[in-house]
Amino acid sequence: MEKTDLYLALLRCCLAGDSEGGVPTIAQLREVDWLDLLKFAKRQATVTIYWNGIQRWFREGEASPIKASAEEVEQVRPTEDDVLEWMATRRRIELADKKVNDRSVWATEQFRKEGFRTCVLKGQGNALYFPKEFLRQSGDIDLWVEGGARKVLAYIDSVRPGKKRTYHHVKFIKSQGVDIEVHYRPSWLNSLWYNRRLQRFFNEHAQEQFANQAVLPGTNGGIICVPTQEFNIYYQLCHIYRHLLLDGIGMRHLLDYYFLLKSGQPFDSRQRSAIVRQLKHLGLHPVAQAVMWALREELGLPEEYMIAEPNETTGRILMREIINGEMLDKQHEQMLSGVKTLGWRYNLQRIMRDIRMAWYFPSECIWEPIFRIYHLWWRLRH
Repeated sequence: MEKTDLYLALLRCCLAGDSEGGVPTIAQLREVDWLDLLKFAKRQATVTIYWNGIQRWFREGEASPIKASAEEVEQVRPTEDDVLEWMATRRRIELADKKVNDRSVWATEQFRKEGFRTCVLKGQGNALYFPKEFLRQSGDIDLWVEGGARKVLAYIDSVRPGKKRTYHHVKFIKSQGVDIEVHYRPSWLNSLWYNRRLQRFFNEHAQEQFANQAVLPGTNGGIICVPTQEFNIYYQLCHIYRHLLLDGIGMRHLLDYYFLLKSGQPFDSRQRSAIVRQLKHLGLHPVAQAVMWALREELGLPEEYMIAEPNETTGRILMREIINGEMLDKQHEQMLSGVKTLGWRYNLQRIMRDIRMAWYFPSECIWEPIFRIYHLWWRLRH
């Protein structure tokens, strides 16, 4: 078995928990290099998911659920050095998650004092879908601030003038080492046609998101607002689309969507049909089909939680990008923000990527050069 295939199989076992398929075979475990697995998990931001499974497979003082003799289990058990390395990494991640949670509550409160309602997108809201606290590895804070681009940017300019802005967000401040980005739009699509529909969808559902309160763990009851599951079904697909075609994508994005879908009740045929209609209306159906294939085949998502018919061809492309990319390429985002200019090499790389993906995701790839011109015009006006 190829190393990556083995590690993905172990990840699927971790997600299955105590249900059938939740325990790897002894043959699989014989092939594991625990420190190399840790490196893979770090690159894909999945350390806590793997560690949760490892602890379950090798319970101290209890019989292992692995179907093998006690002697065979001992032979494949991580060494003390391996365990210490995993534990140290897990502890650093938990401390970082607590800091991000604390800064999310702080940022929410600061904007509230200035008269702005906010909603924390992605990270901290996504973590609430996971079955245990601090199971998701956090990054920066994406704060959707109510009021629209002109109003929000006017406020940003009054307190932090000169900040570079893009069509959907501005890099605001770093608080205690945590980057805080202010969004006046949750996301965007390259297709001007579909983007208009997407922005209308965001505006129509904004009030519910700015009122959907949640308590973050480790913050002494700190409250923020997060997107609803219904909103996230579309928003997070758009976010995955952006990373697939622009910023680089990792396994964490798939895990977020996996736990999002499993956090609610299974979808019946009527609900699924309504979701598919909305996905097609917003131009998100192609990426939804790719994600569904990857979630079913690689992570074991049950059929009743699927929101679209899986597409194997685009699903394999998605997985190829996840495995080949591993380290997310932030150069694309920096280029759009005006933070870093990479010149003709960057533009050539981006054009080649659009050409390579255009057959599978034509709308976003064909419209990308046009949106780039529109984005330049938008930045000149703002």
